[in-house]
Amino acid sequence: MERPGFIDPHVHLIDFEQMHYPWLSPPYSADAPTGETRAIARSYGLGSYLADLEGWNVRGLVHVDSGVHPDEILREVHHVQFVLDAAMEPREGKPPILGAAGIVACARLDTPDLGHILAAHKVAPLLRGVRHIVNAHPERKLAYPEPDRTRDAAWQDGLAIVARHGLTFDLQCYPEQMMTLAPLLRRHETMPVVIDHLGMPLFHLSGGREAWQRGMRALAACPNIHVKLSGFGFVRPDWRDQDIAPVLREVVDVFGVERCMIASDFPTDLLFAPARQTLDTILHFAEAFNQTEKRAMFGAVAARFYRLDIAF
Repeated sequence: MERPGFIDPHVHLIDFEQMHYPWLSPPYSADAPTGETRAIARSYGLGSYLADLEGWNVRGLVHVDSGVHPDEILREVHHVQFVLDAAMEPREGKPPILGAAGIVACARLDTPDLGHILAAHKVAPLLRGVRHIVNAHPERKLAYPEPDRTRDAAWQDGLAIVARHGLTFDLQCYPEQMMTLAPLLRRHETMPVVIDHLGMPLFHLSGGREAWQRGMRALAACPNIHVKLSGFGFVRPDWRDQDIAPVLREVVDVFGVERCMIASDFPTDLLFAPARQTLDTILHFAEAFNQTEKRAMFGAVAARFYRLDIAF
């Protein structure tokens, strides 16, 4: 299949010279949702990303917060703004590296001064939205280091503040949390929400597939909620094409192509498979769709969702 133009809505630009990344630093542990991260514990700049996407027509991307130290969250936003600004400037008569870009910053929704934090983030012109990872699970290896904040009144109030600021929200949670999140998100129907990484299914657990199906259908009933076709390693760490294709198909059937965006999640997903394997699986999956549908999933949906200034 011919490689289409691509706006990648989920990339983590990492710079160890500028910031600290606790999840990419010793002591490394296999008892984490991503497993041991030593293999990607290095800087991953725009050049590294484009090398992994060699041969692809990358027209734009969205940087999603890269798990920096909490004291450096705002610094990350401004640093990435500088990097992406440079990538969108023509150089010595050559076209810019990127045609468009956006930033999704980290913001804890249960923080008392959330409004001031969002205002500070929005000083960066490329800021489009925020993410607060809220995956909660009783099994230690699956749990992120916090309880389920989504049930707290402070977190729910924070979601309303994000909506009032006109920002998008990247939702990273587990399927077991989706049934209670769906009615909450329905209250903010004007706020664009995107589910990260196929909803992070836990198929290896008893009832895991059924819980994921129920949760994804509940969220899909909210017309403002989209989904990223990414994070294949969260479906199964040693995944193969036959593991991922049915999941992609089911998600697209539930949400429709007009709410699905293909994303790489590089470099995180490089923990589970080489870049070429991920990209080839995406291309193989996309063969079943017509040109309009491919254009939607490979960039038009992402451009609309993140308000990117590019015709796609």
